[in-house]
Amino acid sequence: MGTLGNIRGGSLSEIVAMNQLDARYYWRHPGNEVDLISGQRGEIVVEVKYGPKAPLNFHRYAEVRDLEKAIVLTHNSTGSGLSGDIPYTKVPVWALGAGAKVY
Repeated sequence: MGTLGNIRGGSLSEIVAMNQLDARYYWRHPGNEVDLISGQRGEIVVEVKYGPKAPLNFHRYAEVRDLEKAIVLTHNSTGSGLSGDIPYTKVPVWALGAGAKVY
């Protein structure tokens, strides 16, 4: 049986998000990735950014699918921003784990 001791914060955050949001899919295209996809038509996408700033790829995903909501799960920051022309909301992963509704 494994332990959680060797799981990084970002990986654990992805597991929490996957379970809380009932996300079943991810998206990868050469050089681009979206961590989690939810919604009946894949219209809600989530990126987990637990460490240093990394690029967001919501705008790339939106080129191939309809996108209604974009969420960035963070270690402890809130706010909003743009990925290309796609607006997103930042939510701390602890808030999601505590039952916050993000969509």
